Amino acid sequence: MVNETLVGGHRPPCDPMVAAQQLIGLCQSRLWKARMCNAVPEPDDTEIRLEVDQSVETFLAAFGPQPGDHRREPTSRT
Repeated sequence: MVNETLVGGHRPPCDPMVAAQQLIGLCQSRLWKARMCNAVPEPDDTEIRLEVDQSVETFLAAFGPQPGDHRREPTSRT
């Protein structure tokens, strides 16, 4: 998915593996580290969803389409 998004014309171009690792890091960072240190109670599904949603927003701000981008749509896999 990350590779198709980057190939589809989103900026900035980068290594798709690095972008995927950064997305995973964003999704896991705050809650996971706090849980590993036993600093917060176990998050519920709502907290986890909120953390992931915020992480995806941050990721798309960096790697998503920019104003004026003329990207081609990724081809479907069949």
